[in-house]
Amino acid sequence: MVSIYTEMKRDWKIYCLISGIALIEEMTKPTVHIQIKKRKEKEYKCHCFRTIRLKIKNKDIIDKWWNITRYWERKKNMKLMGFSFKNGPKIEKYSSQYYINFSPTWLYEIVKTIGSLPSKYTFNIVKQRIMKMSEPKPNSVYVSSKKEILSFLGKYNLYNSLYSNKFLAAGAFVVSFDLEFKGVLSASPCLCMTTKYQDFLEFMLSISKAWRWTNNTKLFDVDIKHSLKRGINANSKKEFRLSINGMKDIYKLAGPLADIEKDKFIKFHIKRSNNPLKPIRGRSKKKIINILKTNGPTKTTLLQIPIGVRTDVILKHLKDLENQNLVKKERRGKYFLWSYMGD
Repeated sequence: MVSIYTEMKRDWKIYCLISGIALIEEMTKPTVHIQIKKRKEKEYKCHCFRTIRLKIKNKDIIDKWWNITRYWERKKNMKLMGFSFKNGPKIEKYSSQYYINFSPTWLYEIVKTIGSLPSKYTFNIVKQRIMKMSEPKPNSVYVSSKKEILSFLGKYNLYNSLYSNKFLAAGAFVVSFDLEFKGVLSASPCLCMTTKYQDFLEFMLSISKAWRWTNNTKLFDVDIKHSLKRGINANSKKEFRLSINGMKDIYKLAGPLADIEKDKFIKFHIKRSNNPLKPIRGRSKKKIINILKTNGPTKTTLLQIPIGVRTDVILKHLKDLENQNLVKKERRGKYFLWSYMGD
């Protein structure tokens, strides 16, 4: 098994291909916004582009991206990240998330290599940013001619290789497990995004269908009524799911993940599905109570490995214990924390 992250450091084209996936799924897009500036007591409006940023809670993921990008920065002698990131990622004080800022040169070189992106929304934003690079500015780091930019924008599409190269296809999904997929911890991997990314979802679904990693034939609408009732400003979403065998094949081809916790759970579910254990009646509930007594409030997914069963079985046990007034649950955002209520 060769990790996709290892190959990203070996092959520039693979790095660019996977970077495009990360740009679509997780990075801040370089959209235009108006900034008010002052000069000699006069105010004027300036059209600026937002910084391309990868921001995430998981330090393992951000360190992986920084290390690989820093490697290519040195090898190609290009400024691919902001100058202040030369010694590592930063942490945002108010959110406690880690982040890296990528330079316009990074964006230019990525798109120059891959040609296009499987997301019209993202690609249109990227085109607007790259075309602006053809306008010379004082002390500009990188200036390209408009003719050169037009020679590669949308002229080819490296993502077509995912239909013929199973490793690259699996690599795209491994990185997506790290960044965007839901349900990885519970062996129910689901790619869910807003409808402005529907073409990207359809692309990823078509790849998973081509390699038989899903039983879904189409995208499904996501029910957002509960979110709206809670006052969350939710947009329309669509999703598709991978099968457990699809997840196993993807992991075998291009794992491990950068997220150490997610990787641990995927290994557990693969091992469990290959060698399912027949639970002993009554023992799982006793184990759950002992864990909650020892560890205190615990998420449902974290009980899977010590108990040796999936989330759906854990939830059934927890609901039985809740009905017996032995445990209680408390909502924390998108998940519940379970606590022991006994003496």
